[in-house]
Amino acid sequence: MGKFDAVLEQLADAVAHRDGKQLLSVCQDNAQYIFDHFNEWRTVPEDIRSDGAKVQRHVAALVETANLFDRAGYPDLLTLLAAPDQDNILRSWDNRLVATHRLLQSGHAAQALVETDQLLQDMDQSGVSGPAVLDLRAKLYGLRGQVFVTLGRFADSKAAFVLALEDCERNGDAEGIRIYRENLEYVKSAADERTPETEAELQVLQTFERAQQLAEQGRFKASNALFAGLLQLNAGPGPVMQNMKPHVMGRMGYNEYKLGNPVAARGLIDSARQLCVQHGDAASAEIYAENLSVLGEGTPSGASAVEQGVATLRAWLSRRSVSRH
Repeated sequence: MGKFDAVLEQLADAVAHRDGKQLLSVCQDNAQYIFDHFNEWRTVPEDIRSDGAKVQRHVAALVETANLFDRAGYPDLLTLLAAPDQDNILRSWDNRLVATHRLLQSGHAAQALVETDQLLQDMDQSGVSGPAVLDLRAKLYGLRGQVFVTLGRFADSKAAFVLALEDCERNGDAEGIRIYRENLEYVKSAADERTPETEAELQVLQTFERAQQLAEQGRFKASNALFAGLLQLNAGPGPVMQNMKPHVMGRMGYNEYKLGNPVAARGLIDSARQLCVQHGDAASAEIYAENLSVLGEGTPSGASAVEQGVATLRAWLSRRSVSRH
C-alpha cells in the first residue's frame, strides 16, 4: 500500500474510533504530505463510491482533519474542502440520495424527510446547475413524494411529485415524466384508502417527526415527552413502532445528553444498541456503540486534552516551514 493510502487510512481510522490523540499524531507526522494531497483526497475513490458507510468514513476523515488544522490556525484545508467540485459534489449528492432511500425502505420515514430537506438545501445553495443536477433533483423530489405518502401527507406528496415532473419535463426525461404522472394518479387514489391501522401507523410517524423537530429547535424536554408517549404504545401499532423503538430511545438519549444528563443518555443509547442487535440491524447498532464511546470520553478533562493537543499542533506547525497549497 502506498503512502497516500496509508496516511489517509490512518486519518480515517483515528476519526472513526474518536481517537483525538491519534489524529493529532498522524497530522503532526504527515503535515506536509496532508497539505500536498488533500485536494486529491476530495475526490471519493471510485472503489468505495457504492458503499455509503465507506464514503461517510472517507468524508468524515477529511472534515475532521480540516477542522483540526483550522483550530491550529491553518484554515486552508477547510477552505479547500468547501471549494466547489461539480463532479465530486454530484457523486456525493447521489450517495446521499441512495442512503436516504434506504432509510425510507427500513421504516425511517421521518428521518428520511429530514435528510431530503437538508439535501435540497445543500443543492440550492451550491450554485451547481445543468442536466445532471436537474436529473438528480427530480429523483430527490420523487423520493420526497414517496416519504410524504408514507407519512400520509398526500397534499405534500402531490406537490413533490409535481416538482419532480417539472424537472423531468425541463430535462426531456420521457421515462421520468411517465413515472411521476403515474405517481400523481396513485396519490389521488391513495388518499381515499386509509384504514384505522394505517392511520395509527401514520400517527406514530408524524409524532416521531414532530419530536425530532422539537429537538432541532433545542426543546429537548418537549421532544422527549413526545418520544416517551411513543414508547408507551409498546408493541402497537404493528411493525412500524417496533422498527422505530430503538431509534426513539436513541433520540431520547441524545436529548438527555443535551440536557446535561449523561447517565440517562448512556442508558437509553445502550438500550437502543441492544434492540438493534436483537433486530439484526448491525449498522445502527454500530452507530449507537460509537455514540456510547463518545459519551464515555465527554468529560471536562477529555476536552482539555483535546485543546492541549490542538495547541501542540499549532506550535508544531509554527516551528516548521509547511507549504500551504
